[in-house]
Amino acid sequence: MSAETRDVRDSRERAWDRYWTEVHKQGDGRPGGFTRWALPFLRASSSRSVLDLGCGAGRDSCFLVEQGFSVTGIDSSLAAVGLAEKAVARLPAMATRR
Repeated sequence: MSAETRDVRDSRERAWDRYWTEVHKQGDGRPGGFTRWALPFLRASSSRSVLDLGCGAGRDSCFLVEQGFSVTGIDSSLAAVGLAEKAVARLPAMATRR
């Protein structure tokens, strides 16, 4: 990887970390519109596993866990991953053991 490519990647990662630590507000905790829209399709599928790419602070991931899905959340921002881990830790124990 070239130094220029590495600098762009590092800059992008710093920007997202800054967003999650300085700009992002926890919000109301409700899932996003797309997740609410997709829920009936997810329920109708035979799969109980969901991959949440760009999970951010874990709002949609937590909602889907509460709906009975096994969720793997991925985000490029370490700050966002930390927020998502805290959000999952706040879920009732039964929600995370389905």
